Amino acid sequence: MAQNRLITDLVSLVTPNNDDVLVIVDNTTNPSLSETKKISYANLKENLQDMIDVLISGDTTITSTYDDISNSITLNVNDNTNTQKSIISNSGTAVGTRQELNVIPGAGITIAGVDASADDRVNLTFATTAVSTASGLAGTGTTFSTLGGVPDLADSTKSINLRALKAGSSKVTLGLTDSNESIEIDIDSSQININDVSSATPLGVSRGGTGASTAANARTNIGAASAGTNNDITSLTGLSTPLTIAQGGIEAGNAADGLFNLGGLKVIENSGAVGQSLVVNGSQNVSGEYRGQLKSIRPASSKTTVATVNNEITIDVDADNILAAAGQNVNLNGFRLTNIAAPLADTDAANKAYADSVAQGLTVKEASRAATTGNFVSTYFDDTELVTAVTVGTDTLTSVSHVFSTGDRVKISSTGAVPGGLIAGTTYFVIDVDSDNFKLAATASDAAGGTAVNITDTGSGTITVAHTLYLVAGANGAISIDGVTLAQNDRVLLQDQTVATQNGIYVVSETGDGSNPAILTRADDFNASAEMSSGSFTFVQEGTVNNSIAFVQITQEPILDVSNIVFTPFSTANIPDGTVTNAKLADMAAATIKGRAVGAGTGDAVDLTANQTVAIISTATDPIDCGTY
Repeated sequence: MAQNRLITDLVSLVTPNNDDVLVIVDNTTNPSLSETKKISYANLKENLQDMIDVLISGDTTITSTYDDISNSITLNVNDNTNTQKSIISNSGTAVGTRQELNVIPGAGITIAGVDASADDRVNLTFATTAVSTASGLAGTGTTFSTLGGVPDLADSTKSINLRALKAGSSKVTLGLTDSNESIEIDIDSSQININDVSSATPLGVSRGGTGASTAANARTNIGAASAGTNNDITSLTGLSTPLTIAQGGIEAGNAADGLFNLGGLKVIENSGAVGQSLVVNGSQNVSGEYRGQLKSIRPASSKTTVATVNNEITIDVDADNILAAAGQNVNLNGFRLTNIAAPLADTDAANKAYADSVAQGLTVKEASRAATTGNFVSTYFDDTELVTAVTVGTDTLTSVSHVFSTGDRVKISSTGAVPGGLIAGTTYFVIDVDSDNFKLAATASDAAGGTAVNITDTGSGTITVAHTLYLVAGANGAISIDGVTLAQNDRVLLQDQTVATQNGIYVVSETGDGSNPAILTRADDFNASAEMSSGSFTFVQEGTVNNSIAFVQITQEPILDVSNIVFTPFSTANIPDGTVTNAKLADMAAATIKGRAVGAGTGDAVDLTANQTVAIISTATDPIDCGTY
């Protein structure tokens, strides 16, 4: 039995050996129950390992392996458990370590995922909804990718650059189709010359050729008869195209059509158009030839017109006469005809404004957007030229020493018919050929480029070409009158021209810019003497000075471009600057000063007394240097 010693007498053992024995202190007080007990360090370590192995085993997420020989415990995380984590990398650089990877589709990207349990994996499919990349074409021959490059953009997206499509020659054409969604590449057969085919390799019969370089071999290859008198042709069968009359045929596949083509009985069949057809009214023999007789075509009323164009008859509805020739009263059921223009002809309907103006002795014109407050610096064009010759081949009009320049605005008229291709009253633009000859273009850009209207005949009667009565501003720049920046087709009143014959109502034809001057053309309702009569009235809609003022023309029986055209204010919502003249104060009493006395408040001005005038002067703070009292 060990010698009795105190616990405090024991020495601490830092690194025990496996065969070292640990002291066992018996906690019993009964000496009879005491036992001899001992435990080694190896036994203690083994028991501790066994206890740890038991404590950490049995988990579904962790596998524990105890190696008793090497005295080690190995822990492994089981697959497909919620305790696993993955390293997530972007282009080889780790961006995080997490259990879950969440894939988020970016712009133009869609992601589809499928849980493939059999393979123990999730399959992700990435697709782009942006422009698809283009690779080698599937067609035969040499192919080129339409993709020119895929550069990175500043926002980390990519831009697809496509190579341009170019036609290699005039034999190939490129065009847009499918509402501009597709590019169409076609062979232009009109640019392919059969003479370009090499004589060394003649075009084969299967490709529409003869497979030969000589006429004799060609006839042999295609089975053609020899030239000149033929004795090897016994019959003609299977002709898909009837022989022409010049070839000795009848240009038809049946006797009836052949008879018609040969000048026999003229047959008029159903025209096939909508409505009634043209039918034969009878036939008669004229000089040994049967000729068909047609029923007449006549318009049933003024609402329908019948005309002959080349060899065709056209039937049109005249919209302008739909109501003009009503055969009975037209009931509008209490509704009004609205937006009626001012009448021009005696038979035109009149709107309310016109009726009101007539009651006042006025001829109402369409309102003007602005009116001048001074001379509009410009050049006026009103020349007229008589055309002495029309050359159809060159589309040229001749007038000796004409005054026109390229770009001038003109209209054409005639006592007979204007030359074919031109329309009377339409504005054209001059192309100055030389001092005696000029052409007409449809637009100013066509005139500048030299593209003339095609003249198809010389016309008849006395043909006249005249300026459209317009003003060209004296300097380039956008047009502005009385503080109003005008737009194309705006109406303006010119009432302050230095040359008063130029006054009148105009329309803005060109607004002008830094490179071009503005152009004003006399309005269609104010470009003839009869339209400029005394009482002609226009209302001004905008402007710093002339806003809401109505003006009336007061010159009696004026002659266009001869008489001075004078406008005077007719009515106004305010008094314009500079309009209260001395003449307007002609009834003022002598020795009178009009105003408002000190302390009088508001109201109409009155004739001030001398004392009231002195009282006003007495309020002055500046001294009176001199004077007579």
